[in-house]
Amino acid sequence: MGVRQASFDRVLVLELIAGDIVVMDNLGSHKCPAVRVAIEATSSRLTAPTSILTFCGGDAG
Repeated sequence: MGVRQASFDRVLVLELIAGDIVVMDNLGSHKCPAVRVAIEATSSRLTAPTSILTFCGGDAG
């Protein structure tokens, strides 16, 4: 696990609650599939421009 992923897991994921909406941009670390999985595991909703979600294997909403 990289430093960014560890920070993400210890900071953002711990703060998310079911129903939260997380907006991603085109930052390289946001494109990591593990980020998407961790956010969705909290029952939060992930949203981003269509091109980013398509890159991550998802949809636009």
